[in-house]
Amino acid sequence: MRVRSGLVMLVTAAALLTVAPAAGQGGHAVWYDGVGFAFPPALGQSVNITQVRDRPADQLTGADLAHVSFTLYGARDPGARPPAVGGPAASPREIRVYRTAVLEAVPELRDQVAALRRLLEERPDPASLSTIEGPVRDPLPVVPPITEAARIVQARAHFIDTPELSGIAYVASYAQDTLPPTSDDLLWMFQGLSADGSTHIAITWGLTTDLLPKELPEGIFRRIDRDWDGVLGESTGIIERGAANAFRPDLDALDALVRSMVLPGGPSSQVPEASPAT
Repeated sequence: MRVRSGLVMLVTAAALLTVAPAAGQGGHAVWYDGVGFAFPPALGQSVNITQVRDRPADQLTGADLAHVSFTLYGARDPGARPPAVGGPAASPREIRVYRTAVLEAVPELRDQVAALRRLLEERPDPASLSTIEGPVRDPLPVVPPITEAARIVQARAHFIDTPELSGIAYVASYAQDTLPPTSDDLLWMFQGLSADGSTHIAITWGLTTDLLPKELPEGIFRRIDRDWDGVLGESTGIIERGAANAFRPDLDALDALVRSMVLPGGPSSQVPEASPAT
């Protein structure tokens, strides 16, 4: 990703939690303040849980409001400092949990929540939401809005529904220039609402893939000048057609994390079962 996606924020307190694998499975389960989820070691070995306070909008970033942030990361040496909230700037690994009512008190965030509600009610064909035909014309919702770069690719959109939540996952790429994404310029994103609508879940995860080149090929600028829509459509098509395990992490593992979630106001009240190692 060529730009940090609004993940820098001030925090009031941080709780470090090292999650233990379930016996015989090798997966991990997290439970904090009514929120639970499970994930395999391929997604991380530890979790940093942070209470994040409000961030007002400025010239570079949109507003962000108080939420709980879960940052997944690998094993740490004894005494090592915890990672930055949200993970590395170029490859975030973050689950944010907001109170929906808090988001709806701010116009720019309320608009994103409203867009998500409409999307979940209307259920358009996910294929119609991709940029296979060129630039993004109907951007999928994201909280907090990413204002410092433009979304140039939107692909693999699909709805995820469980008794606990409903939402939409998709692969996106942002840029501040007119260049197509390379192998490490992708984000997996999920935006969802709890079953009772009181909780908003926002997940942002950096992806890499060998489906796209590490460096742009020669002649790309001539192609961009001649057919920018076609260049973006080609990149989107490659992302759409790729197998889930052609991305790192595996997209199926990210979907499974969402499906494992337990949320305040949902029908479940138990810690999620640890996911198997993958």
